Amino acid sequence: MVASAILLLMLGVLYLLMVGGLRYFQQARAYQNVQMESTLGLRKLLAELQDSRASTVVYRQNPTSHVVFLSACLPHPNAGPVVHAPDGHVQWQKWVCYRANGSNLERDELPLGAPTTTPPSPAPVYGAFDFGGADFKVMARNLKTPEDLTLTPLNRSLRVWGGPTADCMRVQLIFSENTSSTQVTELRAQGQVHMYNRF
Repeated sequence: MVASAILLLMLGVLYLLMVGGLRYFQQARAYQNVQMESTLGLRKLLAELQDSRASTVVYRQNPTSHVVFLSACLPHPNAGPVVHAPDGHVQWQKWVCYRANGSNLERDELPLGAPTTTPPSPAPVYGAFDFGGADFKVMARNLKTPEDLTLTPLNRSLRVWGGPTADCMRVQLIFSENTSSTQVTELRAQGQVHMYNRF
């Protein structure tokens, strides 16, 4: 009986160690996932914003959080570096939209009728669904879903606002992943970008 009791005690301790290790593994995996997704999503959005112009950036929260801005890169499928006109000015090619759609960060583009060196003024206020919807590509996953957020201007899974200077923009993305029925790993990725094309 003594041997059985000692064996049961050892099995209990071993079980607790295994459960703790598994929980730690799940948390580490969830953190790695949200960190990778947030890094990829934020890097892609900031890289495209950097080549845009602050006066063309429009951020809206309805019907879903989204940001629309001009891009001087060729439209898909010929996407490439920024295009310049013969006189050296940036030649605007398309509108780009990033939106929060459920737990995905999605991107689409809408080519201009004809490339131009003069941005439309005022910029058209395109919505997240003015791009057709079918061609949105997933750029990152595990965005925090709207039902898990307090829907205020300061708490959105995708948020874009002005920076300390007129040619600067700030971006925040919130990612999350369930690690168990009661625990969630959440990561807020923030970045700031200075736009090259001020004029």
